[in-house]
Amino acid sequence: MNKKKNTYLFILGGTVFNVLMTLVIFFILLAIFARFFSETFSQDTGGWIFLILFALSTILTFLLYRLGIKFLMKKIDFEKYFEPIFGRRRPPPKGN
Repeated sequence: MNKKKNTYLFILGGTVFNVLMTLVIFFILLAIFARFFSETFSQDTGGWIFLILFALSTILTFLLYRLGIKFLMKKIDFEKYFEPIFGRRRPPPKGN
C-alpha cells in the first residue's frame, strides 16, 4: 500500500476508535453513576448529568487517543508510512 492509502486507513481507524471508546467510556460512567449516585440526585438533574458524563467520556477518550498516538510515534516512523495531512514539512533552516 502507498502512503496516501495508509493515511486514509489510519484516519478511519482513529475515528472508529474514538467513537467506540467514547461510547464504551460513556456507558461505563453511566453505569457507575446509576449504581452509586442515582438516588442522591433528583429527576430534574438527569439531563445535566447525562451531558456531563458525555463530555467527561469525550475528554477521557481524547486523552487515551493522545497517549496511543504518542506510543505509536515511538514505535513507528510516521513519515515513512504516512502522507502528511496538512502539507509537507519544511526543511530545517540552513546555518549561516
